[in-house]
Amino acid sequence: MPETRRKQYQYKVHKASVRKTDKKELTPIQRAFIAGACLKGNASHNSIATFIGVNHRTITRLLQRVETRAQAANIPLHDELLYKTELGRGRKTLLNKEEKENIQQIIT
Repeated sequence: MPETRRKQYQYKVHKASVRKTDKKELTPIQRAFIAGACLKGNASHNSIATFIGVNHRTITRLLQRVETRAQAANIPLHDELLYKTELGRGRKTLLNKEEKENIQQIIT
């Protein structure tokens, strides 16, 4: 078989995507773990922050938010409603249900 002098094809290298920001959102399970460890356990904010990989100020703000929401709603700290993602995040709705139905009637 003749020897080829052709260069090998350089396949695309799959690069890891680079995050545009260091910020990340905590999951509800992580929020509940943080609250339980700091409020009911003996864990410090710094130890939890290094374990999860966030700033210690994030932990402090989360705990303040959880405590104020629990006191305002008069619910215990182990209630799962405190740790769910808050509403009002993301893009606002452009049209309400009635406006959408009116547009559908006009089109059809």
